[in-house]
Amino acid sequence: MSLYDKLLDGIPIKTVGIWKNEPWGTYNLLPALAGIGELNYLAVPVDRNNCVKDRVAFSDKIFEYVEKIKPDLVYSYVRNRWVTAEPFLEIKKLGIPTINLSMDDTHKFYLVADIAHAFTLNQTSAQSSIIRYVRNNAKAIYLPEGANPKIHAFSRINTENKDIDVCFVGRRYGNRAAVINTIKKDGFEVVVRGQGWPGGQASFEEMVDLYSRSKIVLGFSRTSSDYKTYSIKGRDFEVLMCGAFYMCEKNPELCDWFKPNNEIVFWDNIRDLLPKIRFYLKCEKRRQTIACMGHFRAATEHTWMDRFETLFWYLKEHLGIEN
Repeated sequence: MSLYDKLLDGIPIKTVGIWKNEPWGTYNLLPALAGIGELNYLAVPVDRNNCVKDRVAFSDKIFEYVEKIKPDLVYSYVRNRWVTAEPFLEIKKLGIPTINLSMDDTHKFYLVADIAHAFTLNQTSAQSSIIRYVRNNAKAIYLPEGANPKIHAFSRINTENKDIDVCFVGRRYGNRAAVINTIKKDGFEVVVRGQGWPGGQASFEEMVDLYSRSKIVLGFSRTSSDYKTYSIKGRDFEVLMCGAFYMCEKNPELCDWFKPNNEIVFWDNIRDLLPKIRFYLKCEKRRQTIACMGHFRAATEHTWMDRFETLFWYLKEHLGIEN
């Protein structure tokens, strides 16, 4: 019976999950995979440099663990510096499908270039990266991250509960500081949290609270290492899942998932952004309508359950895997 049929019939799916122990995985992948059955989690033992001291030994451990558990699926978020390709090639021989998630391959494909071919399927958040997988003899599907509706909860939708004009949660790099400073100089209240900002990083609970309290949540789409490259972020789905009004730097690929000016609002540059902030802060009804439409789209199409349904359908219909 295929994973797709099991999911639709509510039959528990046993999964081995492999990623490093960090909040994003804890609040997204862990509950999502546990929600479809039994999750057996194997943490990637990264050091301070985000590397695995002995990746060959860890790779051997992966195969031994999977061979022992005998799961229906192996779902990972791993990179070259953490693992080798060998255990996943061997897992394939056991007839167990493997899926690896990659969210940085638009500008850092080298992080998975040596291992991509070993997985049954690679999940990429960028349409433009598909060709890179093809060139590396790897199978890939364009399917961004999802969001967890239990964590990114819909709350404080009423306008009277919004006490922050603009907020942004994310790392400080690229054009972000210049844009934030310009918005502040124009007289708007802006709350900023994340690595590199004076306010420091926000917990997941604090992040959700900020999204819920803000009239406008700001988004940036450029990558950290290439100013001209754009990528879809987990935030793009999490903000809307919270029911917040999202104004994001324009990324053409994000139009594949949300309707501009209907579920999300894009900005091109600071000259475009400032008048849009003024307009939407004044137009509460319009802002709230877009926030509600964006939330509805996120809640009905962009949960992790939706992502698994698409992944398992692809394994069955396109790759012929009837595990």
